[in-house]
Amino acid sequence: MTYLHQFLEEMTASRKMTRSTLHAYEGDLRDFYHFFKDQPVENVAFPDIQNYLLTQKHLAPSTVARRLSSLRQFYTFLIANGKIKENPFSFVRMTPYKSKLAPLANPEDVTRLLEGAQGANSAEGKRLSVLLQILYISDMSVNDLVSLPLAVGLVVSKGRKKFLTFHKNNLIVPLTKAAHDSLQAYMKVRNHFLIRNQESPWLFPSSSQKGHLTRQRFGQLLKELSLKMKLDPVDNSLYNFRYNLRKNKELERNFGDD
Repeated sequence: MTYLHQFLEEMTASRKMTRSTLHAYEGDLRDFYHFFKDQPVENVAFPDIQNYLLTQKHLAPSTVARRLSSLRQFYTFLIANGKIKENPFSFVRMTPYKSKLAPLANPEDVTRLLEGAQGANSAEGKRLSVLLQILYISDMSVNDLVSLPLAVGLVVSKGRKKFLTFHKNNLIVPLTKAAHDSLQAYMKVRNHFLIRNQESPWLFPSSSQKGHLTRQRFGQLLKELSLKMKLDPVDNSLYNFRYNLRKNKELERNFGDD
């Protein structure tokens, strides 16, 4: 799999890709290699690809679209390195994938989710409330949010600051009263999430391999809240929630009171 490793190294070096996207591309290519384990990938032709695609029918259209994209790019890499002369995937055509992203922002859903989390009395509810409040007021990525260090929360909870300072990206997030109150409330129950009462360097500790709440688990919690609030969990997935927040901010800038 020398070509695969070289391709992934080049993708890492030349493209601003998230780790999850890179892992997805690697999984796509390993699946392809496994299918053609008795045939060198540089000898794969269009008829072979047709047979391969027949085995992909059970996958979601979005997954197939991403897989085709990663394979096209892989074969473009092989051409650039003189291993093949033409890209067999250039002959593949697929019905355009229609994204499930909400086409318009839904301020009411965002507000209901914030209020629903804020009204929860459990430790899990208080954690979700502060996560959503910080997302709401900042442009912080979800990965950065779930991996905030404990020191960030301690400074705020002791009343010394009314903003988050995240030195990793030189990011300063002024806290609204709702966000500040949510963080204060969460810090009082944070010990609930410690594993065997062992202290953690993370603001949002968990039993995950990373030691902190993961993006995936955050997405699951948001889905559970959406169902509880009788909202569509697809329209209010973590990705769409971020999308709606951005759209809401654009609407406020473009159509707000002068």
